[in-house]
Amino acid sequence: MDIRYAPGDGSPEQLIENPLEIVSTGPEVDVATASNRIRPKVIGGGGIPNLSAGSTGVKVEVNDSGCPNRPLPDADITIETRTVAGSGGHTHMGKQAGTGSFPSGNATETGITNEEGVFRTEYTAGVVGLKEQVIATARADVSAASEPPNIMESTGETELTIAIPDLVPLTPSSDYELYQSPTGQDTHRQNNYGTLGLVSILQSVASQWIEDRVAEGTPAAEVKTLSFNDMSLPNGGVFDLCKSLQANCSHVSHEVGIDVDVNVTNRMGLDHDETEALKFLFMKHEPSCRFIHKYHFRCEPALTVYRQ
Repeated sequence: MDIRYAPGDGSPEQLIENPLEIVSTGPEVDVATASNRIRPKVIGGGGIPNLSAGSTGVKVEVNDSGCPNRPLPDADITIETRTVAGSGGHTHMGKQAGTGSFPSGNATETGITNEEGVFRTEYTAGVVGLKEQVIATARADVSAASEPPNIMESTGETELTIAIPDLVPLTPSSDYELYQSPTGQDTHRQNNYGTLGLVSILQSVASQWIEDRVAEGTPAAEVKTLSFNDMSLPNGGVFDLCKSLQANCSHVSHEVGIDVDVNVTNRMGLDHDETEALKFLFMKHEPSCRFIHKYHFRCEPALTVYRQ
Protein backbone atom coordinates (compact mmCIF):
# COMPACT_ATOMS: atom_id res chain seq x y z
CA MET A 1 0.00 0.00 0.00
CA ASP A 2 1.69 3.26 -1.21
CA ILE A 3 0.44 6.76 -0.38
CA ARG A 4 1.56 10.31 -1.12
CA TYR A 5 1.27 13.26 1.22
CA ALA A 6 2.11 16.96 1.12
CA PRO A 7 4.28 18.03 4.07
CA GLY A 8 2.48 21.38 4.31
CA ASP A 9 5.58 23.53 3.87
CA GLY A 10 5.26 23.90 0.11
CA SER A 11 7.79 21.17 -0.66
CA PRO A 12 6.96 18.45 -3.20
CA GLU A 13 4.75 15.55 -2.25
CA GLN A 14 6.58 12.64 -0.67
CA LEU A 15 6.01 8.95 -1.32
CA ILE A 16 5.75 6.50 1.55
CA GLU A 17 5.85 2.84 0.66
CA ASN A 18 3.61 0.40 2.63
CA PRO A 19 3.12 2.75 5.60
CA LEU A 20 0.29 0.69 7.14
CA GLU A 21 1.48 -2.82 6.47
CA ILE A 22 1.34 -4.81 9.71
CA VAL A 23 2.72 -8.30 10.10
CA SER A 24 0.02 -10.80 10.97
CA THR A 25 -0.06 -12.14 14.51
CA GLY A 26 -2.11 -15.15 13.42
CA PRO A 27 -5.56 -15.87 12.00
CA GLU A 28 -8.59 -14.14 13.50
CA VAL A 29 -11.31 -16.70 14.18
CA ASP A 30 -14.94 -15.68 14.53
CA VAL A 31 -17.49 -18.35 15.55
CA ALA A 32 -21.23 -17.76 15.31
CA THR A 33 -24.32 -19.95 15.56
CA ALA A 34 -27.50 -19.24 13.60
CA SER A 35 -29.39 -19.56 16.89
CA ASN A 36 -27.94 -19.24 20.38
CA ARG A 37 -30.70 -21.37 21.91
CA ILE A 38 -32.00 -24.77 20.75
CA ARG A 39 -34.03 -27.45 22.49
CA PRO A 40 -32.76 -30.86 23.61
CA LYS A 41 -34.01 -34.13 22.25
CA VAL A 42 -36.76 -35.68 24.35
CA ILE A 43 -37.06 -39.46 24.32
CA GLY A 44 -40.62 -39.96 25.47
CA GLY A 45 -41.40 -41.96 28.54
CA GLY A 46 -44.32 -42.30 30.91
CA GLY A 47 -46.69 -40.78 28.40
CA ILE A 48 -44.35 -37.99 27.30
CA PRO A 49 -44.21 -37.90 23.48
CA ASN A 50 -40.92 -37.84 21.60
CA LEU A 51 -39.48 -34.46 20.69
CA SER A 52 -36.86 -34.09 18.00
CA ALA A 53 -33.65 -32.32 18.90
CA GLY A 54 -33.06 -28.76 17.88
CA SER A 55 -30.13 -27.87 15.67
CA THR A 56 -28.32 -24.75 14.56
CA GLY A 57 -25.94 -23.76 11.83
CA VAL A 58 -22.37 -23.01 12.88
CA LYS A 59 -20.24 -20.56 10.91
CA VAL A 60 -16.48 -20.18 11.34
CA GLU A 61 -14.92 -17.19 9.60
CA VAL A 62 -11.12 -16.87 9.41
CA ASN A 63 -9.27 -13.69 8.48
CA ASP A 64 -5.68 -12.51 8.54
CA SER A 65 -5.02 -10.32 11.59
CA GLY A 66 -2.47 -8.26 9.69
CA CYS A 67 -3.02 -5.32 7.39
CA PRO A 68 -4.44 -5.50 4.88
CA ASN A 69 -6.89 -7.86 6.56
CA ARG A 70 -8.00 -10.60 4.17
CA PRO A 71 -9.96 -13.87 4.28
CA LEU A 72 -7.88 -16.99 4.73
CA PRO A 73 -8.97 -19.83 2.46
CA ASP A 74 -7.80 -23.43 2.96
CA ALA A 75 -7.47 -22.97 6.73
CA ASP A 76 -7.75 -26.21 8.67
CA ILE A 77 -10.68 -25.98 11.09
CA THR A 78 -11.39 -28.06 14.17
CA ILE A 79 -14.61 -27.39 16.09
CA GLU A 80 -15.28 -28.88 19.51
CA THR A 81 -18.07 -28.40 22.01
CA ARG A 82 -17.56 -28.32 25.78
CA THR A 83 -20.17 -28.22 28.51
CA VAL A 84 -20.24 -25.23 30.84
CA ALA A 85 -19.63 -26.73 34.28
CA GLY A 86 -22.70 -26.84 36.51
CA SER A 87 -25.00 -25.27 33.92
CA GLY A 88 -28.63 -26.29 33.56
CA GLY A 89 -28.77 -27.40 37.20
CA HIS A 90 -26.35 -30.31 36.70
CA THR A 91 -24.10 -29.47 39.63
CA HIS A 92 -22.24 -32.78 39.31
CA MET A 93 -21.07 -32.00 35.77
CA GLY A 94 -17.77 -30.34 34.99
CA LYS A 95 -16.34 -29.09 31.73
CA GLN A 96 -16.48 -32.06 29.39
CA ALA A 97 -17.24 -32.95 25.79
CA GLY A 98 -20.49 -31.53 24.47
CA THR A 99 -23.64 -33.63 24.61
CA GLY A 100 -24.76 -33.07 21.01
CA SER A 101 -23.23 -33.90 17.66
CA PHE A 102 -22.11 -32.58 14.28
CA PRO A 103 -22.87 -34.34 10.96
CA SER A 104 -19.90 -36.61 11.68
CA GLY A 105 -21.84 -37.99 14.65
CA ASN A 106 -19.29 -36.64 17.13
CA ALA A 107 -19.01 -33.64 19.45
CA THR A 108 -16.11 -32.44 17.28
CA GLU A 109 -15.91 -31.57 13.58
CA THR A 110 -13.13 -30.76 11.11
CA GLY A 111 -13.11 -28.95 7.80
CA ILE A 112 -11.42 -26.39 5.55
CA THR A 113 -12.41 -22.79 4.86
CA ASN A 114 -13.60 -21.83 1.37
CA GLU A 115 -12.33 -18.95 -0.80
CA GLU A 116 -14.14 -16.47 1.47
CA GLY A 117 -12.39 -17.88 4.53
CA VAL A 118 -15.60 -19.49 5.79
CA PHE A 119 -16.43 -22.98 7.01
CA ARG A 120 -20.03 -23.99 7.80
CA THR A 121 -21.54 -26.97 9.57
CA GLU A 122 -24.49 -27.82 11.83
CA TYR A 123 -24.75 -28.84 15.47
CA THR A 124 -27.63 -30.91 16.85
CA ALA A 125 -28.49 -31.01 20.55
CA GLY A 126 -28.39 -34.13 22.69
CA VAL A 127 -30.80 -35.08 25.49
CA VAL A 128 -29.35 -32.77 28.18
CA GLY A 129 -30.44 -29.20 28.88
CA LEU A 130 -27.44 -26.98 29.70
CA LYS A 131 -24.99 -24.50 28.21
CA GLU A 132 -22.15 -25.45 25.90
CA GLN A 133 -19.19 -23.64 24.40
CA VAL A 134 -18.59 -24.00 20.67
CA ILE A 135 -14.84 -23.60 20.17
CA ALA A 136 -13.17 -23.38 16.75
CA THR A 137 -9.45 -23.63 16.13
CA ALA A 138 -8.03 -22.48 12.80
CA ARG A 139 -4.58 -23.40 11.48
CA ALA A 140 -3.74 -21.21 8.51
CA ASP A 141 -0.97 -19.76 6.34
CA VAL A 142 -0.92 -16.02 7.13
CA SER A 143 1.94 -15.15 4.78
CA ALA A 144 1.49 -13.17 1.57
CA ALA A 145 1.49 -15.22 -1.63
CA SER A 146 5.06 -14.20 -2.47
CA GLU A 147 6.43 -15.08 0.97
CA PRO A 148 7.41 -18.42 2.48
CA PRO A 149 4.53 -20.13 4.31
CA ASN A 150 3.86 -18.92 7.86
CA ILE A 151 1.50 -21.38 9.52
CA MET A 152 -0.15 -20.03 12.66
CA GLU A 153 -3.02 -21.15 14.90
CA SER A 154 -5.79 -19.28 16.74
CA THR A 155 -9.15 -20.05 18.38
CA GLY A 156 -12.53 -18.41 18.76
CA GLU A 157 -15.66 -19.43 20.64
CA THR A 158 -19.32 -18.73 21.32
CA GLU A 159 -21.87 -20.07 23.79
CA LEU A 160 -24.96 -22.12 23.01
CA THR A 161 -27.90 -22.77 25.33
CA ILE A 162 -29.74 -26.08 25.02
CA ALA A 163 -33.10 -25.74 26.74
CA ILE A 164 -36.78 -26.55 26.73
CA PRO A 165 -38.36 -23.13 26.12
CA ASP A 166 -40.36 -21.13 28.63
CA LEU A 167 -39.61 -23.01 31.86
CA VAL A 168 -39.95 -20.87 35.00
CA PRO A 169 -39.04 -21.52 38.66
CA LEU A 170 -41.53 -22.35 41.37
CA THR A 171 -40.52 -19.69 43.88
CA PRO A 172 -40.54 -20.19 47.68
CA SER A 173 -43.78 -19.64 49.60
CA SER A 174 -45.17 -20.21 53.08
CA ASP A 175 -47.92 -22.29 51.45
CA TYR A 176 -45.55 -25.10 50.47
CA GLU A 177 -42.03 -26.43 50.81
CA LEU A 178 -39.46 -26.85 48.06
CA TYR A 179 -37.91 -30.18 48.88
CA GLN A 180 -34.94 -32.12 47.59
CA SER A 181 -34.53 -35.79 48.24
CA PRO A 182 -31.11 -36.98 49.46
CA THR A 183 -30.60 -38.45 45.98
CA GLY A 184 -30.76 -35.06 44.34
CA GLN A 185 -29.13 -32.80 46.89
CA ASP A 186 -25.61 -33.26 45.56
CA THR A 187 -26.49 -33.35 41.88
CA HIS A 188 -29.53 -31.21 41.00
CA ARG A 189 -30.15 -28.46 43.53
CA GLN A 190 -32.27 -26.46 41.07
CA ASN A 191 -35.07 -28.93 40.51
CA ASN A 192 -38.27 -26.89 40.76
CA TYR A 193 -38.79 -25.60 37.21
CA GLY A 194 -41.88 -26.11 35.10
CA THR A 195 -44.18 -24.58 32.53
CA LEU A 196 -45.96 -21.46 33.67
CA GLY A 197 -49.16 -23.50 33.69
CA LEU A 198 -47.77 -26.12 36.07
CA VAL A 199 -46.28 -23.52 38.41
CA SER A 200 -49.60 -21.68 38.62
CA ILE A 201 -51.46 -24.93 39.36
CA LEU A 202 -49.05 -25.93 42.13
CA GLN A 203 -49.41 -22.56 43.82
CA SER A 204 -53.20 -22.80 43.70
CA VAL A 205 -53.30 -26.42 44.85
CA ALA A 206 -50.98 -25.72 47.79
CA SER A 207 -53.10 -22.80 48.97
CA GLN A 208 -56.34 -24.76 48.61
CA TRP A 209 -54.79 -27.73 50.46
CA ILE A 210 -54.24 -25.57 53.53
CA GLU A 211 -57.74 -24.08 53.35
CA ASP A 212 -59.31 -27.55 53.12
CA ARG A 213 -57.35 -28.92 56.09
CA VAL A 214 -58.39 -25.94 58.22
CA ALA A 215 -62.00 -26.36 57.09
CA GLU A 216 -61.81 -29.99 58.26
CA GLY A 217 -60.84 -28.78 61.74
CA THR A 218 -57.04 -28.96 61.72
CA PRO A 219 -55.53 -25.87 63.41
CA ALA A 220 -53.69 -23.78 60.83
CA ALA A 221 -50.42 -24.12 62.77
CA GLU A 222 -50.66 -27.92 62.59
CA VAL A 223 -51.43 -28.32 58.89
CA LYS A 224 -48.73 -30.28 57.10
CA THR A 225 -48.20 -28.27 53.94
CA LEU A 226 -47.42 -29.79 50.58
CA SER A 227 -43.82 -30.44 49.63
CA PHE A 228 -42.85 -30.22 45.96
CA ASN A 229 -39.82 -32.26 45.02
CA ASP A 230 -38.49 -32.94 41.52
CA MET A 231 -40.16 -31.06 38.69
CA SER A 232 -37.71 -30.26 35.88
CA LEU A 233 -34.27 -28.70 35.75
CA PRO A 234 -33.79 -25.04 34.68
CA ASN A 235 -33.16 -26.00 31.05
CA GLY A 236 -35.26 -29.14 31.01
CA GLY A 237 -33.87 -32.22 29.33
CA VAL A 238 -32.67 -35.39 31.03
CA PHE A 239 -33.01 -35.29 34.82
CA ASP A 240 -29.74 -37.07 35.30
CA LEU A 241 -30.21 -38.92 38.60
CA CYS A 242 -27.94 -41.71 37.37
CA LYS A 243 -25.12 -39.25 36.56
CA SER A 244 -24.79 -41.00 33.22
CA LEU A 245 -26.33 -38.42 30.85
CA GLN A 246 -28.56 -41.14 29.48
CA ALA A 247 -32.23 -40.78 28.60
CA ASN A 248 -33.15 -44.19 30.03
CA CYS A 249 -32.39 -43.25 33.63
CA SER A 250 -35.10 -42.78 36.27
CA HIS A 251 -37.15 -39.57 36.10
CA VAL A 252 -37.29 -40.02 32.35
CA SER A 253 -40.52 -38.01 32.17
CA HIS A 254 -39.26 -34.99 34.14
CA GLU A 255 -37.86 -33.42 30.97
CA VAL A 256 -40.31 -30.79 29.75
CA GLY A 257 -41.67 -29.09 32.86
CA ILE A 258 -45.05 -30.76 33.31
CA ASP A 259 -44.25 -33.36 36.02
CA VAL A 260 -43.93 -32.95 39.79
CA ASP A 261 -43.37 -35.21 42.79
CA VAL A 262 -45.64 -34.17 45.65
CA ASN A 263 -45.08 -35.06 49.29
CA VAL A 264 -46.24 -33.75 52.65
CA THR A 265 -43.76 -31.91 54.88
CA ASN A 266 -41.78 -34.00 57.38
CA ARG A 267 -42.39 -37.30 55.63
CA MET A 268 -42.05 -38.96 52.26
CA GLY A 269 -45.15 -40.18 50.49
CA LEU A 270 -48.89 -39.64 50.92
CA ASP A 271 -51.48 -41.86 52.56
CA HIS A 272 -54.56 -42.98 50.63
CA ASP A 273 -56.85 -40.16 51.76
CA GLU A 274 -54.22 -37.51 51.07
CA THR A 275 -53.60 -38.90 47.61
CA GLU A 276 -57.30 -38.87 46.79
CA ALA A 277 -57.64 -35.31 48.09
CA LEU A 278 -54.73 -34.22 45.94
CA LYS A 279 -56.14 -35.91 42.85
CA PHE A 280 -59.34 -33.95 43.37
CA LEU A 281 -57.54 -30.64 43.82
CA PHE A 282 -55.34 -31.08 40.76
CA MET A 283 -58.30 -32.02 38.56
CA LYS A 284 -60.31 -29.13 39.99
CA HIS A 285 -57.67 -26.62 38.96
CA GLU A 286 -56.80 -28.19 35.62
CA PRO A 287 -58.64 -31.13 33.97
CA SER A 288 -55.48 -32.15 32.10
CA CYS A 289 -53.74 -33.02 35.40
CA ARG A 290 -53.50 -36.67 36.26
CA PHE A 291 -52.00 -38.92 38.88
CA ILE A 292 -49.17 -41.01 37.45
CA HIS A 293 -48.07 -43.19 40.36
CA LYS A 294 -47.19 -42.98 44.04
CA TYR A 295 -46.84 -39.18 44.52
CA HIS A 296 -46.12 -38.26 40.90
CA PHE A 297 -48.51 -35.86 39.10
CA ARG A 298 -48.53 -34.46 35.57
CA CYS A 299 -50.25 -31.38 34.17
CA GLU A 300 -50.08 -30.38 30.53
CA PRO A 301 -51.56 -26.86 30.16
CA ALA A 302 -49.68 -24.44 27.94
CA LEU A 303 -47.28 -27.15 26.77
CA THR A 304 -46.20 -25.05 23.80
CA VAL A 305 -42.94 -26.93 23.31
CA TYR A 306 -44.74 -29.59 21.26
CA ARG A 307 -46.37 -27.03 19.02
CA GLN A 308 -43.19 -25.30 17.91
